[in-house]
Amino acid sequence: MIIIREEEFMAPEGEVDQQYKEELAEQLRHDRPQATQGATDQELWDTAREAVENARELEIFEGRDIYRFILLSFAPKELRESPFLQSVLIRVLNNLDMSGENRMDFIEKQIIPRIGRAPSVRIDP
Repeated sequence: MIIIREEEFMAPEGEVDQQYKEELAEQLRHDRPQATQGATDQELWDTAREAVENARELEIFEGRDIYRFILLSFAPKELRESPFLQSVLIRVLNNLDMSGENRMDFIEKQIIPRIGRAPSVRIDP
């Protein structure tokens, strides 16, 4: 769990932001050791930085929800490679009428568990 300490609130904004992203990268390495084993620290920091920026654009602001959003990058291959599931994810993530927490809950409870049962749809031009 990522906790911001009192002294971090007093640090310059960029410094706290950088430390937060580094903590996210460390948490990724801890939670997804197989998926991150070949990644350098810099690659994980870059992944965390990009994901935090993308999450903020999608109006996902809470730390837990941002982390769950980042974990989508390390989701099972079936999710990452299925055009159908990617389309569903995009629609859910872009539904700004729902809170970030509700969108991430929906993905976690409704989409991820169905990965093995989802059709693999490929549309070739």
